[in-house]
Amino acid sequence: MVSSRYQKKLNRQITQYGILTVFICFTGFFATLIAYTGFYNSYLSYRYSAQLEASFNRVVGGYEGYLRDGDQQRTMLDFLDGAISENHLSYLFHDALRDIPVGADLILRDAAGKVRFTTFSERERTRHLLYFDEIVQADHAKGRSREIYRTVYYIGGEFSRYLLVESLYDGDGTYRGGAALYLDGQEWNSQLNSNHYTSVITGQGGRVIASSNRSMVDGMNRFLPVQGRRITLGGQSYWLHGRTLPREGASVYAFVYSPPAGGYLMTGCVVIAGILLLTIALCRRFSSNVANINSASLTALRDEIAVIKEGRVDHRIKLRSDDEFEAIAAQINAMLDNIEALSSRNLELLRQSTEMEMRQLEAQFNPHFLYNTLESIRYSIKLDPQAADRIILKLTGLLRYSIRDSQHLVRAEEDFYMLRDYLEILCYRFQNRLSYHMEIAPECLGYPIPKLLLQPVIENSMKYGFLSRREIRIGICGWVEEGYLYFRVTDDGRGMDEEQLQAVRRQLGEDGGEHKGLHHIARRLQLQYGAESGISIQSERGSGTQVTLKIRCGEGWQSNEL
Repeated sequence: MVSSRYQKKLNRQITQYGILTVFICFTGFFATLIAYTGFYNSYLSYRYSAQLEASFNRVVGGYEGYLRDGDQQRTMLDFLDGAISENHLSYLFHDALRDIPVGADLILRDAAGKVRFTTFSERERTRHLLYFDEIVQADHAKGRSREIYRTVYYIGGEFSRYLLVESLYDGDGTYRGGAALYLDGQEWNSQLNSNHYTSVITGQGGRVIASSNRSMVDGMNRFLPVQGRRITLGGQSYWLHGRTLPREGASVYAFVYSPPAGGYLMTGCVVIAGILLLTIALCRRFSSNVANINSASLTALRDEIAVIKEGRVDHRIKLRSDDEFEAIAAQINAMLDNIEALSSRNLELLRQSTEMEMRQLEAQFNPHFLYNTLESIRYSIKLDPQAADRIILKLTGLLRYSIRDSQHLVRAEEDFYMLRDYLEILCYRFQNRLSYHMEIAPECLGYPIPKLLLQPVIENSMKYGFLSRREIRIGICGWVEEGYLYFRVTDDGRGMDEEQLQAVRRQLGEDGGEHKGLHHIARRLQLQYGAESGISIQSERGSGTQVTLKIRCGEGWQSNEL
């Protein structure tokens, strides 16, 4: 019904201004004349150069994105490390770039400059190419630039290759090698030939990357246009528009052929000159009236949407235009209502899911500790009743503290008091075989932390430390630095070699591994305090192990006040 009313209103407008159609026809004819005399051709060359620039940026941007992508860089580093095969890397390379219309070949070198992988065929892999690539990658690595290097590779023939070079570094800044992408000039020429205008793409110094008309390229594979917007090449006249792309080190040129115009065009211009003046005046009035009538609803809708874009998500569009735009406004309001309801539900689900997972992590406690402690108490009741009584009191206090769920977080001072009881129980069990030292900075004691935060770390030190040593010493320290709370547990147990250490570090992010307690701590710290918080582990075989917990101050407990 609304659509029918809108159509009737539009029909009335067209009827009222239908007489002006003849003048619009004259305007179209005059625009055609202008096109033949230069204005339209100039406009076309400008628009085509913009299309050519967008096409160039789309292709080059796709390959730059590939070189910059962290996942792709890690894939290439994995290949250099021997973690993936050459066929696997080749598949990932072609799969990642399959949507880019211009193909490219890859040369991957290691830190020593040796070619480890390339998609060039044996025939294409010439000495000149490999020597050129070696020099370019070595120069780029020597400068340690983190910007992509761009140049043009040309050795003769009708095709060039646009070259993109990126150096590869480890997370610690160590140079690991380089990757060079050679964009296929022949495919790029094919892309340009599919356009209905002549075009040329050049690099620095006018070196041609691709051209849809080789007659515009000199014998040195260069194109250096003369000054001016209209040029003559090979006896033919063109309107030219060029664009310089400083970041890419390239220029794009679009040519629109300008056929010779006969005298009849000039005669036609004179004949309709007077009509044109009247047509322009009437058309301006006509377009103004039509725009005012037909765009009122659209303008109102645009203004209402602008209010929503400013951040007022609770705003709803109020439009009474009795046409299609009123129906659109109603649909937008319904969509906003659905989005608001869905957002609220997702936030609640996320909160409940996070709280449930934190409770599950908090509930895990090693039963072997309880069993061994009770066994020690049983044997000591007759031999040393007072010591047994003291340990029973510490154990019951520890158990009562661990199952208390009125708070997710506790003051560090209280938690370390209970941690001392836990260590005293362990010392009672192992007698002189275990000793500990605790040094916590006073500024740490007021911060809220998860209950028994360090207990799994100490338990881990005990479990693996006694495997090769009869006696163990454990050190615990805590401090605040640059907005972070740090706790460190060290032991002088047997430690780990590099392979074992890397395996343990990987298990921090995997559930169900051998070091489940450390995984739970790392997971909880990330849930509670954000991704920057977590666990780091250092160890050497025969020198012991050091576990450091990092917690962002001021985060995590804001919604769980003590």
